[in-house]
Amino acid sequence: MTGAMYSAVAGLRAHMNALNVIGNNISNVNTNAYKASRYTFLESMYSNVRGGSDGTTIVGGRNPAQNGYGASIGTIDLDMSTKNFTPTGINGDCMINGNGFFIVGDKNNVISNSSDLKDMLLTRHGDLAFDNQGYLVDGNGKVVYGYLATEKMVQNADTLMAEKIQSTIVNTIPLWKSQMVIAIGVEHSAQAARAQREVTDM
Repeated sequence: MTGAMYSAVAGLRAHMNALNVIGNNISNVNTNAYKASRYTFLESMYSNVRGGSDGTTIVGGRNPAQNGYGASIGTIDLDMSTKNFTPTGINGDCMINGNGFFIVGDKNNVISNSSDLKDMLLTRHGDLAFDNQGYLVDGNGKVVYGYLATEKMVQNADTLMAEKIQSTIVNTIPLWKSQMVIAIGVEHSAQAARAQREVTDM
């Protein structure tokens, strides 16, 4: 009887945690860039009531008999897939379509090698605007870093590391009809190069 109660309580606790995850998803339904979580269950430990045996030339084998002790937390995963595009009417609002993150950090960060990226933050919240000093910043005032794509070259991790994006830089790059592509995400420098070639070939 005690074992049955423990199993039931373990199952209730696991379902309570699952409801907490669902409740958190519901409470953040209007949170920008929120990534929903998914809860999975895992079987808890078992105890053998009767051992198993191998088959012989006369009789077949027998599986062990086991009692389970409820359920527990398996995983709580984040759904990082791209959601629906919703226009806001604000020019600075950006959305990442696919994999990648915006790289943000303080203005005094200098990125000369990959180890310097440990001081940076990653976000998919594209609430961006230019501040009074011309820096592209997010809603928390963190400067957005990225790789600038020019007509012949893309700055990436193999050549020049990420730079602070500033409107003075943007306005002085001599590109056809002042068009420019910025690879802001971690994985988007190659896409920026292709997009820039399309711009310059027009």
